Amino acid sequence: MTTTSIALTSIQRTIARALSIAPSDRSRIGRAAELISFGLVSQTDASTFTVRSLTDDTLVYTVQPDACTCEGRRHYPTRRCSHEWAARIVLSAAREDIAQREQAQR
Repeated sequence: MTTTSIALTSIQRTIARALSIAPSDRSRIGRAAELISFGLVSQTDASTFTVRSLTDDTLVYTVQPDACTCEGRRHYPTRRCSHEWAARIVLSAAREDIAQREQAQR
């Protein structure tokens, strides 16, 4: 399992970008922010995550930026679920942090 420390400001900026890009997904992005803030998102490899359910501690979903094993994704295959949003936000914020560290080293 990959453990990465991501700056809160990077997460906040990434959430704000997601909201500006997909305002119709506001509720899912909000739930994604909750998942992240409660520590329910764990990266297992470069593009795969496990995300625990906000409502049922026994449910854990395997998530990639464009795929999730949750029921919501199966019911609405063209809509990104909150678990996918959480994975995308974490990936994007981590990339932002890496870029900022590299720039600071120059």
